[in-house]
Amino acid sequence: SAEWNVTGDLNFRIELQDEFGFANRGALRVSILAVADAAPTITVIEPPANVELTAGGSFDVVARAEDDFGLADLRLVTARQADGKSDVTPLSEGTAGDFEEDRVAALVRRRWSVESLSPSPGDVLIQTVEAADNRPEEAGGRQIGRSAPIRIRIISDVEFETRLRDDLAMLEDRIRRAALDEADLLD
Repeated sequence: SAEWNVTGDLNFRIELQDEFGFANRGALRVSILAVADAAPTITVIEPPANVELTAGGSFDVVARAEDDFGLADLRLVTARQADGKSDVTPLSEGTAGDFEEDRVAALVRRRWSVESLSPSPGDVLIQTVEAADNRPEEAGGRQIGRSAPIRIRIISDVEFETRLRDDLAMLEDRIRRAALDEADLLD
């Protein structure tokens, strides 16, 4: 057996020779193609790209991270756009879902509350899910992959109640129209 570091593509043959000088003929040629380690990719399944919440609101974050060799860490990074104050929430520990260090994919689900940043109505938060792979680079750092940003706009309780009331009125109007259409259809 033999072992060596692969730093580029390799071509080699294994030649054997016994104690009498007989060698194998037509030794098989082996090629190894070196593939560079890629950064993890993250897909946020929930929430959508734009979210509106009250200052005490929360939502489920569902994300899938994939890497060519494995994942070491997943986290949710949220920053307030105005002052840069941020919050980091680990997703690889204590979450409902599947996360193992040596797997090449992880699906995580976590309930996240905006309260940790003490936002005010009108604030805009930018949130990303970050993943680090499990193979340290030569320079000592891990490759980090980031999801597309999620934009969270903080609305007031009054605005939330107004929207809820408007949505309820629109729903009632649609139900009335459907009932009238059904009555016309039956006539």
